[in-house]
Amino acid sequence: MNVPMVGSARVGSTPIVPAAMFKSRFARGVIRFMSRIANPGITHVAGTRWFSAFGLLVHRGRRSGRRFVSPVGVGWKGGGFLIPLTFGERSHWYLNVVAAGEGSIKWKGKERRVGHARVVAAADAKGAFSPALWLLLSLVGIRTYLRLEPID
Repeated sequence: MNVPMVGSARVGSTPIVPAAMFKSRFARGVIRFMSRIANPGITHVAGTRWFSAFGLLVHRGRRSGRRFVSPVGVGWKGGGFLIPLTFGERSHWYLNVVAAGEGSIKWKGKERRVGHARVVAAADAKGAFSPALWLLLSLVGIRTYLRLEPID
């Protein structure tokens, strides 16, 4: 389950930038609370062409094999999707995509198969998101992103 990292986020097997290091416990609590409140509503609009800041990540459970759909922030840069690792590399959706080696993303009204997962540093994700969203992600302290490339 070792995901290769690019950029300056990892040297050998030691992370230089801890995954999704929030600036405070308060920020972590706010993000968790908001995701529990917002996720059910976001799921209805994520992935549509009218709400491009979010997409739906479709993945298989690594133990159960069940199909799951998770709303995630999505950006596009250099031929690949970038997803902020808001809760780090312990999120179930992250672990499932890495274990399966693939999944799919519904974004801007289209669903695409994705794979070739790798974790990248924030510097490599710059330009994938709107300036306002990039500022928010930076202020919250997101330092790592999952890059997924289309498998078409």
